[in-house]
Amino acid sequence: MPAPPEGQQLNKCIMTDKEKQEIVQAISDEVVLTQKTVLTSTEAAKYLGLSLSKLYKLTCAKEIPHYKPNGKFNYFERAEIEAWALRNRIATNDEINDKARVLARRQK
Repeated sequence: MPAPPEGQQLNKCIMTDKEKQEIVQAISDEVVLTQKTVLTSTEAAKYLGLSLSKLYKLTCAKEIPHYKPNGKFNYFERAEIEAWALRNRIATNDEINDKARVLARRQK
């Protein structure tokens, strides 16, 4: 390989085996998380982008669907927490305007 021109540095991305293993593990964890149907509290918090503390507050207030099979650990069904996260959809301005036009036509 020829030397880089004078005054320029050769940018090489050299990763250690440990760094490679960490990346592979992180990718593996993400793939597993998307394939599981039942999640632990830690997994559910990560999946929803919440802190574990916030998730516990939601479970204590019974604001998020969850399961306690032995009365101790919380488990979450991924489909249910996805539905929970997507509740209370906010309509776009175009949707609101379309609905207003329809209602105005009915009143004439």
